[in-house]
Amino acid sequence: MTSSRVVRRVRFDFTAARSDQWAFPRAFLTLMLNGFTVLGPIVEPFLCREMKAALPRIQDEELRRRARHLIAQEHTHERAHEDAWALFQRTGHSLDLLLRATRWLVDDLVDRVVREVANPRLRGLLGLSAVAGAEHWIATLTVTARHLFIPRWLNHPMVDLLAWHGMEEMEHRAVAFDVYRHLGGGEGLRRLGLLLSTVFFVLLTAMSMTWLLAQRPLRSLLLAPLILVDMLCFLFVVDWMAFRWTVALLRYLHPGFHPSRFSDQGFWADFVSRRVEGVVPLDVHPT
Repeated sequence: MTSSRVVRRVRFDFTAARSDQWAFPRAFLTLMLNGFTVLGPIVEPFLCREMKAALPRIQDEELRRRARHLIAQEHTHERAHEDAWALFQRTGHSLDLLLRATRWLVDDLVDRVVREVANPRLRGLLGLSAVAGAEHWIATLTVTARHLFIPRWLNHPMVDLLAWHGMEEMEHRAVAFDVYRHLGGGEGLRRLGLLLSTVFFVLLTAMSMTWLLAQRPLRSLLLAPLILVDMLCFLFVVDWMAFRWTVALLRYLHPGFHPSRFSDQGFWADFVSRRVEGVVPLDVHPT
């Protein structure tokens, strides 16, 4: 079994970026991915905590090595997404209250839900199942978003950040799933973890998007018709994301599912290696 053995120390310079509408006129797409970018440094530490807690119980040395590299990559994602906060603050967005609220949800509420499980073994497996579910949705967003990165947007650092993040998600997309299986996790708890991660993923992204809109009320009012039209196009008409994500959900619920069967690593590795200095893609396709 091969694995990611690359931890890339990459930072992105947003000082020259003047607008957070980097994918205009795709107003809903821009808003959604901006919301996801804001949340990265809040969600990534939770993923790392659950994986670190599982490390002592992993008996397979190769799987333990893969888990450590996932943790290292996620820490790098956290710092890189923090670079983008400067763009939002410079374009009139105050993030402090949003970050406090989302940290409370992730660090307190989610952890409290996990801690309510009395059995220590099940408590750890529930956290891992939620991480595996979250990794599935991030990888799904990466796979389904490749056709959205078109040439006229490529002069913005947000594209490089999201593409690099997507490439590394493809590299370690199966690690949390494999750790969960290795520690004896079953189908029912795996599906429950997907449900929990879906609810919190949607809730946190909606909170972040709403907050970004509320920070610029006049501009948001002017953009509202375009956001609505683009949302309909994104979900149902042009990009068919509602259909694509439903398929991804059904795949995960299938008993024979494994993340390594659904990958777009080659596209993102080629894309990123040509655009982000110092990034060398893996030649392997990790499982």
